[in-house]
Amino acid sequence: MTKHVQQKVEQLRSLFPEAVIDGKIQVDVLKELLGEHTYDFTWKGKRDAMALAEEASGFQFVPYEEESKEYAKTNNLYIEGDNIDALKLLREKLTGKVKVIYIDPPYNTGQEFVYDDSFKEKRSVYKDDPYIHSSRLHTKWLNMMYPRLKVARDLLREDGVIFMSIDYREFANLKKISDEIFGEENFIDVFVWTKTRTAPSLSGKSRKTVEFILCYEKKRNNSRYKGEQIENGDAPLLNSGNNRNILTFPAHSVLFHVKDRLYEKGDYEKVRLIEDVCVQGGWNESPLIAEGEFKWNQQKLDEEIAKGTYFLVKSKKFSIRFQRLSAEGKTKPPTNFLSEYQYDIELNSTVGIGTNETAYKELADLQLEKVFHYPKPVSLIKYLLRFVTKNDDIVLDFFSGSGTTAHAVMLLNAEDGGKRSFIMIQQPEEVEESASAYKQGFETICEIGKERIRRAGEAVQQVTEIDNLDVGFQVWRIENSRDK
Repeated sequence: MTKHVQQKVEQLRSLFPEAVIDGKIQVDVLKELLGEHTYDFTWKGKRDAMALAEEASGFQFVPYEEESKEYAKTNNLYIEGDNIDALKLLREKLTGKVKVIYIDPPYNTGQEFVYDDSFKEKRSVYKDDPYIHSSRLHTKWLNMMYPRLKVARDLLREDGVIFMSIDYREFANLKKISDEIFGEENFIDVFVWTKTRTAPSLSGKSRKTVEFILCYEKKRNNSRYKGEQIENGDAPLLNSGNNRNILTFPAHSVLFHVKDRLYEKGDYEKVRLIEDVCVQGGWNESPLIAEGEFKWNQQKLDEEIAKGTYFLVKSKKFSIRFQRLSAEGKTKPPTNFLSEYQYDIELNSTVGIGTNETAYKELADLQLEKVFHYPKPVSLIKYLLRFVTKNDDIVLDFFSGSGTTAHAVMLLNAEDGGKRSFIMIQQPEEVEESASAYKQGFETICEIGKERIRRAGEAVQQVTEIDNLDVGFQVWRIENSRDK
């Protein structure tokens, strides 16, 4: 019996002393004390999955300083290896220490998982029956996820929060096992994220444009999530009779309620555009330079933008309006619909939550084009982290993929001066030789993730005035303790 299991047995003994005799749990006695169960979600291998979460790990962490960045100075970690072993080893050091966990686990698309926990099953049983084959895939996914979430819960602080991205295939099953592991009473919400602006047209029933993010707290509390900053009503920036002047609106400061496209320079009903302006995702991708009967001069405009004011164009007339944020800086809880029209709080510029297309561009901007399938945008993770994190909180991602969560933590620290640290865990899954990433020199997903974090850190340093920003990370690998 591991030390961790012994602690749980002692906790149970304190609540139900008659159910623990000579250090062993009397299951039948415990059932009598608790009463009859009215609902039980189970599947083949669940008992083994539960046991796996409590087994001791036969592995150890081994530092690799030569692959790290600023090894002696950083508080960040990048761990290579199976996340079930990494989580167990972290449990020995960080039980009750992690503020936020974000994961984007493998979606059950019908492919085999690289996370093989050696649950025995006869595949010949499933071979010829599509229904049973589908059930087997659900079973394997549940057996993969259950023990990892079980250990992850132990790492969370009492006020800790977990966010889990998922699509429609395993949404129901993830909700069921999360209710069991974290407690249905600790469920907060399902956030719906608009993942693409170009939905596939293959389905004759519906075109899927969203994914889901389940949110649970370890122990539900009365803390308020920081979503959008409270706004005053919008007002016109143009006033008939004023002297005409020219204003330059920086990129991403004007929100358009008209179609994305290039608007050519020239006369519009309310203003004259001095230069072409490109609208993408509802925002001006380039500076908007316009002449009109504006109430403000350029100095006033710049001062307002510094306070968080942004601008609106609601029609092709280009009647520009301004939207001030609350002078008190108060925030309101986020809505559970996350899209490109969402706003980050406490920032001098207002940006929406990106899509998969945005994430591809973010990687391309780091000279990492087409190295990862379906990455999440930095703005999505940053928005979630801003709900609940501050100062020196620890953020964990144990399906870290391309390293978006690490990028988001560094960028968030640069924006608000925080000292959050990240722990990324990733299986060193091999990249297919036909893949673009392999042709760029990356042989494993870990190599992609580490290089992305290096380049992202350099990019973040270029846009911040904070001298001691932590953009480093220690690389640890999981190795068999018997080999040392």
